[in-house]
Amino acid sequence: MARDGRLHSERMPSGDIGTRVLLRQGQVVSRALTAPGVCPSSGVDEKKSAAMSKPGLPAASWVATHNKKGSFMAFQTTALYALPLAFGGLVLWFRVTSLRAALKVSIGDAGDPGLHERIRQHGNFIEWAPMVLVLMLLAEGNGADAWWLHAAGSLLLAGRLIHPFGLKAGNPGHPLRYVGNSASLLAMVIAMAALGVTLFRL
Repeated sequence: MARDGRLHSERMPSGDIGTRVLLRQGQVVSRALTAPGVCPSSGVDEKKSAAMSKPGLPAASWVATHNKKGSFMAFQTTALYALPLAFGGLVLWFRVTSLRAALKVSIGDAGDPGLHERIRQHGNFIEWAPMVLVLMLLAEGNGADAWWLHAAGSLLLAGRLIHPFGLKAGNPGHPLRYVGNSASLLAMVIAMAALGVTLFRL
């Protein structure tokens, strides 16, 4: 390294062949991260970050927006629906576990219709919610418009809240069962469409 302060590049060790860093007086030059208007913690231009996070922009909020603590949050739209859905799944799981404990049934339903009903309510939730959320996550990661995600998320959340009240052992044709499953199916179709549009740039 030259003593006159001139910039020149050096090769990194063998593990990083071809990688070069600019050195000046023994320190790595980090102009990009220290330039005015750039967030030091992320290297993202603050003006661009603010513009991308403004309401009404077509791209979803995956582009990283600041939270109150100044860090970055990704996939905010999907997270908005994932949290209440996770809580709902936990409630359904607890209902199964509590009845298992009361009936002293470890595996299966022991022929109890009430336990069987709760097992299926929880099972149906697991069959739908994670898959739709994954599709939403992938779509948001590919830059899907927020309205796609809100449409899929709202339908999924509504369907999953309604469905357990309609899945009754004594009434297989309960209207709420059909409403809940139909909403979940529509949510999946919308999430698939959003992913397809963004993936293939349609």
